[in-house]
Order: sequence, then structure tokens, then C-alpha cells
Amino acid sequence: MSEAAKSFREGMKCHVEAGGKAGFGGKSRYTSKQKVRKMSRRVGIGVVATLLAAGIGIGSISVIGHVNEKSGISITQMEKSGKDLSSLGLKEDTIQSMQKYDDFFENVDLNNLDMTDNGVIDVISEFEKLNFNVVKDKIADKTGVERSNVKLDYKFEKGDGQYHTTIVVNGGKSNEVVYTSADSSIFGIGRKNYIPKEISDLILQLRDYDGLVQDLKDDKISKANAIKELSKKYKKITEFATSKLEIDQRGNISVENFNMKNDAIDREDYQK
Repeated sequence: MSEAAKSFREGMKCHVEAGGKAGFGGKSRYTSKQKVRKMSRRVGIGVVATLLAAGIGIGSISVIGHVNEKSGISITQMEKSGKDLSSLGLKEDTIQSMQKYDDFFENVDLNNLDMTDNGVIDVISEFEKLNFNVVKDKIADKTGVERSNVKLDYKFEKGDGQYHTTIVVNGGKSNEVVYTSADSSIFGIGRKNYIPKEISDLILQLRDYDGLVQDLKDDKISKANAIKELSKKYKKITEFATSKLEIDQRGNISVENFNMKNDAIDREDYQK
């Protein structure tokens, strides 16, 4: 078990419904031919033929070239554009880890993946820690506490059939504040200490890493597809890491995603 997983379990009590772990093997079971036929029905044979001619694989063959799940700006791009990364509220080790994986996803070639299973498992373990720390860092920075004073939790509620997340911030001297994704308000009226979906989704991602490792060990997912799953998670991590966090007078947390125009980042620098 990774250090991040141990820390996660020690700092919180996870109540996950039996059999509720996310699985990753199902999607990889389709053959390339099956997916070609499925895609043909959706977008037309001509479009599929064009994709194949361009060198784009379908199914577990993956896409020739680099993983590119990012739609926003990366930590590395922000730094190159002159943005002060300290304003993001992230610890230095978190920033360094994100810079490392900006480079990793920019250069990894899934068709020539020079990694062992254990190497991919190490990356998954690092990702779990990064996912964990990005949420804690930004909450700690906004509430004026240390990372160690922020605890994350999630549990399944049978009443509404959904997972709910909580963030507990210990400000010292019994000054504990609990934020939750559960919302009993009507149209937001009277809402208090609320966690928005962007943060709740990141906390719930922490369920997935152990399952991804197990699927890799059980040969239910290839190394390349495991990396592709991580790239999707990294997109969410990056979007939150580069966002602006606000907490109103009622303790409701809001997330404003990074906007290139509003944050005065030069378009040419952004595209480098």
C-alpha cells in the first residue's frame, strides 16, 4: 500500500459500499474491430477511415504520439508565462510534482511505453499523493492552517444513494470547521460550509487508485490504458490546482477556473 494511501486511511474513515470501487478493465476488453464498427455507426465510415489514415488507433491500441487530456493551462505554462505560482496556494513539493507530470504527459508515447508494471504502479502511488495534497494545500492556504490540519473524508449515504465528501479543518483551540458536499438547502438558500462539485470529485478520485493498481496486477488493464486513466485524473487535478478558491461568509467554497484572458496571460506564451 502506498504512503499516500496509508496517510489517507489514517486521517479519515472511508465508508465505501461493498463492491463500489471503480473498475477500469471493462473498457479495455473491446477489440479494435468492435470499436471501429461502433464508431462507424456513430460518426460514419468516412470519418473513421480518415482517423485511421491519420494514424489514430482505436481501442486499447491508443493514440499515436502523446497523451493530451488537458484543456486548460498547466503549472509549467503558467510559470513560463510569468505567473507567480505562490499565488496558487500550493506547497513547493506539490508544484514540483506537477511540473514533473506536465513534462511526463507531454512526452510519454503510449505506443512505445518504456515502463514496467511496477514503474506504472509507482506513478499511480505518486498520483494518489498528488491528488491528496492538491486539495489539502489549497484548503489549508485559504483557511490559514497547515496541510496536516486538513482531513478529507467520503462515505456512501444509503438515503440518497450517493457519495458525500467532507473536509475537516482544525484551526486549533477546538476551532474545527466541517465542510460538506451534502446540500439540504432549497436553491442554495441557507446553504452553509458547502463543498462544490469540483472539489468533491477530486476527493472521490482517491477511491480509484487502489482499484487501478489491482486491475493492472490482474491484467484487466494495460499499462498504456492505466496511464491514459491517470491523464484524465490529472486534467481535473490541474484544473483545480490552477483555479482560484474563495470561501464566503457562510463558509461556502467556490472555485473559479483559471481564465487566460482575465488572468492576463499572453496567448502566445500560453500556447508555447
